[in-house]
Amino acid sequence: MKTGSPLVPRCGLLIIISSLLLLETSTVADPRSQTAKILCSTVLEHNTTAFVPNFVGTMQVISDQMRTGGFGVARVGKGPDANYGLAQCYGDLSLMDCVLCYAEARTVLPQCFPFNGGRIFLDGCFMRAENYSFYEEFSGPLDRAVCGNNSITNSVYGQSTRQAVARAVETAPNNGGYARIQVALPGTPNASVYLLAQCWRNLNRSSCTSCLQNASASILKCLPRSEARALNTGCFMRYSNVDFLNAEAQAARSRGTIVAIVVSLVSSVAVLVVGVLIGIYIWNNRYVNNKRRGSNDVNKMAKTLNNSSLNFKAADFYNEVNIISSVEHKNLVRLLGCSCSGPESLLVYEFLANRSLDRFIFDGERGKSLNWEKRFEIIVGTVEGLAYLHENSKNKIIHRDIKASNILLDSRLRAKIADFGLARSFEEDVSHISTAIAGTLGYLAPEYLAHGQLTEKADVYSFGVVLLETVTGRQNSRSKASDYLESIVLIAWKHFQAGTMERIYDPNLMVEGDGSMKEEILRVVQIGLLCTQESASLRPTMSKVLQMLMKKEEKLPAPTNPPFMDERTMELNDTSEDPSYFNMTEASSSAATVTHSSFHPSSSSSSSSSPPYGLNTTPESMAIQLYVLFSVLSILLLLPTSSMGKPRDQTVKVMCGKELEHNTTAYVPNFFGSMEKVRQQIRTSGFGTAGTGIGLDASYGLAQCHGDLSPLECVLCHSQARTVLPQCFPFNGGRTFIDGCFMRFENYIFFDEYKGPEDTAICGNLTQNDPNYRQAAKEAVMQVVNVAPGNRGFAKARVTVAGRANESAAYALGQCWRSLNRSSCRLCLQMASASMLSCLPLSEGRALNTGCFMRYSNTDFLNKDIKISSRGATRTELIVSVLSSVVVLIIGGAIGAYIWKHRYIQNKRKGGSTDVKKLAKTLQDSNLNFKHRAADFYNEVNMISSVEHKNLVRLLGCSCSGPESLLVYEFLPNKSLDRFIFDTKNSKALDWDKRFNIIIGTVEGLQYNGIQVSGNIESLVTAMWRHFQAGTVERLFDPNLNLQNHYNKKVKDEVLRVVHIGLLCIQEIPSLRPTMSKIMRMLTMEEEELLPPPTKPPFMDEMTMELDDSCKDSRYYSNTEGPSSTATVSHSAFYPR
Repeated sequence: MKTGSPLVPRCGLLIIISSLLLLETSTVADPRSQTAKILCSTVLEHNTTAFVPNFVGTMQVISDQMRTGGFGVARVGKGPDANYGLAQCYGDLSLMDCVLCYAEARTVLPQCFPFNGGRIFLDGCFMRAENYSFYEEFSGPLDRAVCGNNSITNSVYGQSTRQAVARAVETAPNNGGYARIQVALPGTPNASVYLLAQCWRNLNRSSCTSCLQNASASILKCLPRSEARALNTGCFMRYSNVDFLNAEAQAARSRGTIVAIVVSLVSSVAVLVVGVLIGIYIWNNRYVNNKRRGSNDVNKMAKTLNNSSLNFKAADFYNEVNIISSVEHKNLVRLLGCSCSGPESLLVYEFLANRSLDRFIFDGERGKSLNWEKRFEIIVGTVEGLAYLHENSKNKIIHRDIKASNILLDSRLRAKIADFGLARSFEEDVSHISTAIAGTLGYLAPEYLAHGQLTEKADVYSFGVVLLETVTGRQNSRSKASDYLESIVLIAWKHFQAGTMERIYDPNLMVEGDGSMKEEILRVVQIGLLCTQESASLRPTMSKVLQMLMKKEEKLPAPTNPPFMDERTMELNDTSEDPSYFNMTEASSSAATVTHSSFHPSSSSSSSSSPPYGLNTTPESMAIQLYVLFSVLSILLLLPTSSMGKPRDQTVKVMCGKELEHNTTAYVPNFFGSMEKVRQQIRTSGFGTAGTGIGLDASYGLAQCHGDLSPLECVLCHSQARTVLPQCFPFNGGRTFIDGCFMRFENYIFFDEYKGPEDTAICGNLTQNDPNYRQAAKEAVMQVVNVAPGNRGFAKARVTVAGRANESAAYALGQCWRSLNRSSCRLCLQMASASMLSCLPLSEGRALNTGCFMRYSNTDFLNKDIKISSRGATRTELIVSVLSSVVVLIIGGAIGAYIWKHRYIQNKRKGGSTDVKKLAKTLQDSNLNFKHRAADFYNEVNMISSVEHKNLVRLLGCSCSGPESLLVYEFLPNKSLDRFIFDTKNSKALDWDKRFNIIIGTVEGLQYNGIQVSGNIESLVTAMWRHFQAGTVERLFDPNLNLQNHYNKKVKDEVLRVVHIGLLCIQEIPSLRPTMSKIMRMLTMEEEELLPPPTKPPFMDEMTMELDDSCKDSRYYSNTEGPSSTATVSHSAFYPR
């Protein structure tokens, strides 16, 4: 770690804050809302007009019961259209978990429509609806067991499972129909069988016993499977080797006491730790940074950047320099130098005569000089550059801003990726990082934009957009303020589905187009659509994209839907209004010879050494900021746990379309598919859009919660909307207004609509004759109209009625759908307010408009912000808390200062860089006293310093001033491969999987360097060739591989294939030997291709060859005995090879 690095306090702060936030907010356990099975009736409903309202009414009655008791039954209607319902949560779920599980159940069960009944089993609750009274049933023909996929052959597990099932059958009927059992496996530490059994509360004890006996008989048939569920008419049972049970609830008083104690201890320890870190940080910066060589230059650089007229933060500059200087590839732009001493900060790149790709593909005249062959080479070069960043650099690097203007072209029109100001890097074993959103409109992956979780698939999406732009000559991005236009991704998808792609090809490509070229272009379009699929997991990696491009005979998978909602239709959250947090630029065709980005940084685990924006890293200000932060946290920890507000899930109005759906078989699956996509988005952002299908049977959906609802309240409100909206079937569209949310579905894209003939106002029943109330209501509504467009489309207001002693007030709320831009939102609210205010002097009114919702009332219907209640912390307690945190922080700072000073003095006495000195001493004391020529030394330094790859050793430094020339490499604890494969003891630790990974890594390193395998062949080759010819290669296998007794034939075949590839590499004729990229394909092909037969290797190797005169000179050539190298840091003794 660098001396003076702020990494320690920053990481410590992050961990502590995360722990505290998790401690404070983790009031919900696991609701286990995963669907186990949904079973629908086989009889169609009798009358849609009557059945659907009855079903919705039943769900609403049960919903009220579930919130208080975790169980509900209801009946609405009579005759064949009646609806009887039952819902119950399992006994280990809290009420909050139960409400969440039920919300999931009631949104899924409508999938059984138009059948007249169905039941759904979730892992945490159950729900059933029929057109008859079924409450006394405990068995039926739909009873079944669902077994898991994994097996446990241990007989002890089966015996323990039977024991757990028997205990559940015995105890549950006498315990309210519920039992949870854990049976430890004898002789196996920390392993148990976990079981849950639950009868529905409407059954009596004997029916419950009978149901559980039937369930146990069916579930035990799943053994030896590790997991199983019994889904019976009157009960549910599940066993597993994984603990899926929630902890049983304790008394509220004891739980509150425990939480208070834990919070107090954790917060005290947290503040103390942060104090220690602050002390270390302050002393570290004060005494070490000032002694650093060049520290004044760094300070001067930061000042110059901050005072620059360009809106360019120092962190971007450092980030780009650090990342681009750590990589080296033919398709990445090369950094020549940088300057920060003048009025502007400059990065000096190599000169690229043709500037950027966008100058050609978006210009009709210049585009003529870029035929398909050249465009294809540019595409391949870009893919190779991205594949290197994602998979072959030391750290995984994500560019975050791949677009045509950032793909530069040299004089030979070869692609080079530029502008690494937004790039982020992290370790190879990290799946993703969470970061603030940054990039260019039109190129951002939907999952990154929605959740801020960054993976390499975000670059894949951006590249897919660029690929489609390259083929069509159309630019994807548009101004945020402009009208909504379909993106190039959606346009390409529709034409691809219709088989009319040629209509949108760049006309410059069709000048010389023949059949084979058109097929290749269509294949590239298909790859672009695979890269821009909505699901990130379905997008291919860049190495897979390269394989698809090069292997033109390989069949491509069919692409799935791209995202039907891109970032141009989404309003950013509150923080996005702050340019320091989120800054997106419109795509432009600016040809930056030196790319000078103005994007702002986001915190991530980047390789950048610069501090995150917004955190002043001077020691004193750092201490003040951390103190303030932890004082606030201490106050928050004293507050009572916030209770759930009102989800406001009362239905205001349902409006159905006027046209019947076109084809039920196609429309219904599309409708529920879109509903499911919207549901997944609602849970994370309170807003969702989706589209499924094409043509008349397509289904496009939008749902949004109002801005004052919490995520939990939003889920509950959305479940109500999703339950109600299907009553519009068989019409092909509809919208439902709930007091807390909105939902709409149509068979066309409506996301930019803000007005329509259905717009209406609904007035209340009570009258307020007080003119002061009317004036207050108008003022509240006008406040909402003025504020909401600039506040993500949401505003709420409270205006006190003048002249009243009881502080009565007028309350108002306005919400635009996030798919609208600011101007459309303002127009919608103005029309809504005009229609709604016509309700005055009535005390309440609502405006239900196409693009927005408004409401005013004399009753406070708004959800409140969290406040300190009278039962929370008192003023004295808050003061004591703050003062105690200050004292603990000061004590921690003193401890940190002492620790740092003590360690610093010790290290200074011992001397710095002890590892380097010890390493040098080891080399000097070694017996390797070779005469190493200067030419070899310089050659190795030049070669290794000019490359950067995860499979090439990294040079840290060199020395030629002493008696020996030294190269200092990174420390590799396992030394070299020969220590393992040529040593029978060590080789046991190297099984085949590890050896195969080593082979792959070596091939990747050689492939990057462009080095072909040389002809250095040992006498082992002769023996291997003979055994290969005789089919007895297995006799030469390393015994430590244990392949003779290996039961997996696939592994043995893989070893033989590797031998075959090895013989292809050492063929006598160089032209027959495969390239390293070809070897990589041979090794990693998912479907093994037939390898060509190898020709004879050279039967004369170097050991039988006479050396020339220069080689006979012992000063020029020396050899060492022994098969294994002993270099701690590889210090080659061989002369020119």
